[in-house]
Amino acid sequence: MATQTLSLLEFADLLHLEAERGIINGGAFMQMVMNNKLPRIIHDIRGAVRLAVERSQNGFMVTQYPTALAQEKIAEIY
Repeated sequence: MATQTLSLLEFADLLHLEAERGIINGGAFMQMVMNNKLPRIIHDIRGAVRLAVERSQNGFMVTQYPTALAQEKIAEIY
């Protein structure tokens, strides 16, 4: 489990990669954001906790929780 502070752009890039790999539903996430609801916990498509997000002064504190699905998708790509 790794925690890091990300800028808005870095956070968007992370979410794009997660959606591209099929780990999270990018459309559902964007719908929540457009409804002014940034989720604190982001689950993968199987329901496992994937990311925990908190706003910080200059960005977001993001904790990543590696899941079996995430590891499979990363292994497929590389």
